[in-house]
Amino acid sequence: MPDTRIESWLAERKRILAAATEGPWEAYEGPGREPANILTPQHTPIPMINGCCDGDGYLDNPADVVSIVDAHNHLPAFIQGWEAVLGLHRPGGGYWFPRVCKGCSHGEDEVPFPCRTLRTLEAVIGDE
Repeated sequence: MPDTRIESWLAERKRILAAATEGPWEAYEGPGREPANILTPQHTPIPMINGCCDGDGYLDNPADVVSIVDAHNHLPAFIQGWEAVLGLHRPGGGYWFPRVCKGCSHGEDEVPFPCRTLRTLEAVIGDE
């Protein structure tokens, strides 16, 4: 079970990513050479909600396709980065405080947990 709100948030992002079609994805060029569809590594289209006359799904805005592909392909690195930060900022027993941040505390210079770094990250994700 996750220890912090951030870990819960990351666990949900990982669940969403795991449920999606495996990547890396590519933007497929539509009839006017604009990005119009998303392809899997096997070059099969990912079904879209709206469709055109031949039944293939297309997104109305080509920038949406590029954005979706980019987000999907970079989400694993994003998750790894947040997890690396969480790995550094863990709670531990200190001399002056019962719970200190292991990443921020050095010797007698103890920083209570959760530290400013974790509070800042929690502010970024807000209340979900």
